[in-house]
Amino acid sequence: MDPSEQNIGRARGRARGRARGATPSTQEQPPAPLAQAPSAGGRAHHRGGAPRPGDIPAGVASVQAGVQALALSSANGSGNGANGGNGVAVGRGASRGRRGFALAGEAAFRPRPANCDSKRGEMGNRVNLKANYIPLTRKEQPFTIQQYRVDFEPEEDRIGIRKALLGPHRDKFGGYLFDGTVLFCFNRVTPDPSHPQEFFSQRQHDGQNMKITVRHVGEITSGDIAMIQIFNILVRQCSESLGLKLLGRNYFDMKNLYPVEKHGLEVAKGFVTSISQREDRIMMCAEEEAFRLLVGSIVITRYNDKTYRIDDVAWNLSVNHTFKKGDQEISYVDYYWQTYQIKIKATGQPLLVSRPKKREQRRGQVEVLHLVPELCYMTGLTDQMRADFGMMSDLNKVTCLSPDKRVQSILHFLNQLTKNERVHDNMHRWGLDFAQDMVSFQGRVLPVEKIFQRDRSYMYNQDEADWSREVRNYALERAKNLQNWVVLSTQRDADKASDLVKNLRQVMPRMGMNLSPPKMITLQDDRANTFAAALQREIRPGVEMVVCVVPNNRKERYDMIKKTACIDSPVPSQVVLAKTLSKPKGLMSVATKIAMQINCKMGGALWRVDMPLKDTMIVGYDAYHDSSQKGTSVGAVVATTNAEYTDYTSFVSFHKNREELSNNFKMAITKVLRVYQQKRGGPPRRLIIFRDGVGEGQLNFVKDQEVEEIKKTLKEGMGGQLPGIAFIVVTKRINTRFFMPENGGVRNPKPGTVVDDVITDPLYYDYFLVSQSVRQGTVAPTMFNVLEDTSGLKPDYLHRLSYKLCHLYYNWPGTIRVPAPCMYAHKLAFLVGQSLHRVPAAQLENNLFYL
Repeated sequence: MDPSEQNIGRARGRARGRARGATPSTQEQPPAPLAQAPSAGGRAHHRGGAPRPGDIPAGVASVQAGVQALALSSANGSGNGANGGNGVAVGRGASRGRRGFALAGEAAFRPRPANCDSKRGEMGNRVNLKANYIPLTRKEQPFTIQQYRVDFEPEEDRIGIRKALLGPHRDKFGGYLFDGTVLFCFNRVTPDPSHPQEFFSQRQHDGQNMKITVRHVGEITSGDIAMIQIFNILVRQCSESLGLKLLGRNYFDMKNLYPVEKHGLEVAKGFVTSISQREDRIMMCAEEEAFRLLVGSIVITRYNDKTYRIDDVAWNLSVNHTFKKGDQEISYVDYYWQTYQIKIKATGQPLLVSRPKKREQRRGQVEVLHLVPELCYMTGLTDQMRADFGMMSDLNKVTCLSPDKRVQSILHFLNQLTKNERVHDNMHRWGLDFAQDMVSFQGRVLPVEKIFQRDRSYMYNQDEADWSREVRNYALERAKNLQNWVVLSTQRDADKASDLVKNLRQVMPRMGMNLSPPKMITLQDDRANTFAAALQREIRPGVEMVVCVVPNNRKERYDMIKKTACIDSPVPSQVVLAKTLSKPKGLMSVATKIAMQINCKMGGALWRVDMPLKDTMIVGYDAYHDSSQKGTSVGAVVATTNAEYTDYTSFVSFHKNREELSNNFKMAITKVLRVYQQKRGGPPRRLIIFRDGVGEGQLNFVKDQEVEEIKKTLKEGMGGQLPGIAFIVVTKRINTRFFMPENGGVRNPKPGTVVDDVITDPLYYDYFLVSQSVRQGTVAPTMFNVLEDTSGLKPDYLHRLSYKLCHLYYNWPGTIRVPAPCMYAHKLAFLVGQSLHRVPAAQLENNLFYL
């Protein structure tokens, strides 16, 4: 919803596209959607049988050599989710059902493309860099680890309880690690490996006698790659030794909270850690994580750091009421004083109600818990809070660390690990040590791109990667005239609508756009049906654009406008929030941004960069969960159809599982290829696909199913002759951070920085790209993983192409984190999943109507 709706959905747009701290663009977005859950693909992907001894897949030898070389180093940046990297997920279920131990990263294990001899490029200026990876070193003392599977009867799902039940028998194991399911120890617990050993413990909270069955799985030698999983468990145990508390999947310091007093918030800080194999060393990636504590739906109790879901508020109960503890009645006030030495101050406060989950009910836990609000932290950010620019700005001052402060924080964490006696003893028992500093290496900075607008060209400041000033001074690359258009507003906002038209008539001629007076429609009220009826009445053959000025960001009305303009009566549409037009000083700037979006939605182009690959089609894919249909996702494909990569066509489909996604993706490629051939007179020589929305555990499926299906479809549709194909997975949610040493400190790397060695994965053709600049905090790189490559392009060309495409997103006059086709695909999937819930009309598919 353009300048008018800058604050709507800002958090997601910022994470997906442009940098944090950049000036908000005029992206049109639906009002205040709920945050999308991360894509599935994590925890269960480690299940399955392990390879038999001797069955070493191609490429593992180099990884094993890295482990055996004992020059260990830090990792996490090349993966998704909390763990990041290709480090094995640690926790219950990571190895459930195995007959043997898994190779680290087994689920995501795939060799590089067969024709990839080297993934390292040479283009650009060499620069010295650091990364948030800490090498590990190990003493050359060969040893053997025993691995066991541990089961409990009756079934117990809580990891903390499982660890407590096993604790009394620790003397039997010697030094040991236990993640809730898998036990690693030095001692042989079962004299006969074929016969399990049984132990017995009593569960404290209910006195239940528990049988613990320990089954021998196998032995792991000190040079085995499977040691990586053990290292991950060990590092998490080290976090516990530092007094950090496990909240969700990561550890946080609950004793030292950072207050944001102006807004009544507190922030807990911790670290996401993950160990994985990098090119020739094993490393630990350490990234600071912030946890916001405030009003929401999940609470953390201050006295034991446990989380509970709040289902209700018991207004009829207070802390003076009593409950039954054993055989006696005790008040909540007395209970907390006797048990935790906590004195409750507000005696009149109601109690929060937390009902047991279905899983807990199946275990026989049926009692309802009552919690004291004063002793709880609420977690999460509400939509209203996210829309509060002042609050988010103050919060970012605590959570968005500058490069210098982030490095200091990481080194402080490293110092805590190395100085803590319990950590030192634990690491020494396993023959491990942390390096004293983060890993250093060299990267490359690609050349600055020249921006073209019609017959003019200019360069931008590389440190800022922003050409917002320059773009307004020249005619647009391909300007569209606006002759027949309609403006709708309520009576209250009629003056603002007139002011917008007046300013558009001033700015559009400078851009090369001829503008005729619009048909102004004034509505009696702002109801969704009123706008929809007016649109259906006014959208007739020949209408090129409709502009709706709305009084607020009510989602129902926005959705109705978009459904009418994108499906029922298809025409490009622009929704503008009235409050954006209320400040005369900034109205000219707002009108300029709106004019640019109108031009794009009508099929125009704002600028271009030089693209040497002419007979090539670039495809972007992303998915988004449909908010109205549980279990259904929207898949969007956006593809280039001209040599300059400024014309696009699109395809939308719905899927409920991976198989449907694969089939729809195949159909989408067929359709966009047909459009390309119609416009260009022949098929492309190369097809380069940037695939977003892939979890680490989905890489196998994407390569084995999606890529193969696409190749099969191309072969059938092009007479048996395949174009060169590059299939590249784009990953933004990573914990890797880079730092450039400068004047005794560090700064963010420059836009265009490429890293393709040292911290990349030896099994993959992957590289990192820092494509944008940030004004606050530490810049986040994007990881590219080439699963298939028959394009014939050298690594340098793929690196440069990826960077060039980050310049072509027309909602922001600067570079973004991902190639523009990926971002356009996300915008389209987001619009359909949040507002339309149906496939848009075919008349719009060759325009960027979803900006």
